[in-house]
Amino acid sequence: MTDPRSATPTASAIAAAVRAGDSTAVAEVTAALGRIAEHDAAIGAFQLVRAEKALAEAAIVDARGQCRHECRAAVG
Repeated sequence: MTDPRSATPTASAIAAAVRAGDSTAVAEVTAALGRIAEHDAAIGAFQLVRAEKALAEAAIVDARGQCRHECRAAVG
C-alpha cells in the first residue's frame, strides 16, 4: 500500500490553487473523498463521511469564486 500522504497537497496549496483558478473546490473535495474511500477501511479514521454535503458546499465555494472573477473582469 502506498502512503496516501505522499502526494497529497496541503490545505494551503489546495486553497491557493482554487483561488488561482488552477483547480476547483469540487475537484479537490472529489479527490479527498476518493482518498477516504480508498484508504479508510484500513485506517478507520472516519465514522461518518458527509460526501453529498461536502460536494454541495464545494459547489457554493466554486460559484462564489466564479462570481468574484466575473465581477473583477467587468470592473477591469
